[in-house]
Amino acid sequence: MWLVLLGLPLFSTIEIGNIRIQKEVEQTRAEVKESIGELRLQILDLKIANSNYNTLVVNNQPLPSKDELSQLQNNIPSSNSQTRSETTNFNISDNNIYLFKVRFSLENQLSSLCNTYQYTGRKSMYSMTQFLVRQEIIDMSTANLIREIINIANRGVHGEIIDDDYIQFVNNAYPTIEHTLNTANNFCNKK
Repeated sequence: MWLVLLGLPLFSTIEIGNIRIQKEVEQTRAEVKESIGELRLQILDLKIANSNYNTLVVNNQPLPSKDELSQLQNNIPSSNSQTRSETTNFNISDNNIYLFKVRFSLENQLSSLCNTYQYTGRKSMYSMTQFLVRQEIIDMSTANLIREIINIANRGVHGEIIDDDYIQFVNNAYPTIEHTLNTANNFCNKK
């Protein structure tokens, strides 16, 4: 009998004697495609988690207390008493600032939506997006757009020079994503 079950995925109908076994091939294919999409998101999330793990552990120290901050402030030479607007020239392109704003907004929208559904996982945007797909709050197409926007925005935020075609993609895709996430947030808040 187990040989029949092993051969079942190869045929839509198997008939042995008076026993007829049918399998809904099309439904299974659709489920497999959806599972593959979810696996891709999980693999991407694992790659991000593994690549960021050491950085997060090393740099994720608590902020200094107000007393410690006051002591640190006393160690700054008095010649630096000018205001930051007088001395600071960040020299950041408008595109990089725009990508930061998009990334910051996306993270806030994803976080807000996930909090509505009592999400307790990692606060990476990839993990939150994957959670929203599993909860059927957003579809895979939206999740893929979010992933690509995050990839582009992260590079811009970290100072890479981003080609105008990528900026234009974000300009075109972000309003749609923003609308989708706002609609989902509004729907959840009305429940």
